[in-house]
Order: sequence, then C-alpha cells, then structure tokens
Amino acid sequence: MGLQSLLLFGVKPANALEEALLSFLKGKCEIGVFLDALAASRVFVLIKGSASAPPGDTFTPLVIDGNAGDPAVCIFTSPERSRAIQKRVPDYSQGLEIEFRAFVQSVPPGVGLVVNPGTLFCTEATWQGVDELREG
Repeated sequence: MGLQSLLLFGVKPANALEEALLSFLKGKCEIGVFLDALAASRVFVLIKGSASAPPGDTFTPLVIDGNAGDPAVCIFTSPERSRAIQKRVPDYSQGLEIEFRAFVQSVPPGVGLVVNPGTLFCTEATWQGVDELREG
C-alpha cells in the first residue's frame, strides 16, 4: 500500500466519480475505469465572472501550473472539493457544474487537467492526455 493510499484511507467518496477516482488512486482499478466515469460525469469548475451568464457566453476557468510546469485547468469531482483552492483564489469565487465531455472540448491544446487540486484526492492529466480525452 502506497503513501497516497494510506492518506486516503478515511476519505468518503461523495459520488460515483469520486468512487472511481478513489479506486484508481488506491490502485484498485485501471485508469480507464476512472476515465470512463469521468467522461460520463458532470464536473465542477471554478470560474472567473458569473456562473449565471447567458447560454453561449464564454467563461474563464481556473488554470494553474501542473506538475510538469505546463498549464492545467482545475476541475473538481464535487463543489466541496473546490473549497480549499477557492479560498486562495478569490477572483474565481463562482463555480459551474458542467458535463465533462462538453467541458473537455473547450480546453485549448497544450493545456492539461488537474482533478481536485489542493486535496489528497487529486490526479492530473497532461495536455497530451487531454488531447486523447478530447478525441475519445
């Protein structure tokens, strides 16, 4: 059992996506199981501006530096998982729940994803991985 598995021992998943993420992080399933759950889920995104913008308007999601130093959009498996980061970035005080499949299409080339940054319940996809998700 790895350190991350030990740290996640008492974590209670809030939804099916978190159950899949927890299984992946604990080494109990392959990445594909988590990615399938992610593709079928809604995610929570911290945004700059108003979450009640008219349909068709654009929004600016929170982008941070990923582990490799490349930009990565922050997404969360539930609004509760965003709270730690949200306190540190007051410009991104609004949140938007969106279908992952629709959201990933809006991620520009060269930008990765960080799932649940600022928590132990975190994983990351490089920009190359996001390109694959976008095409898949």
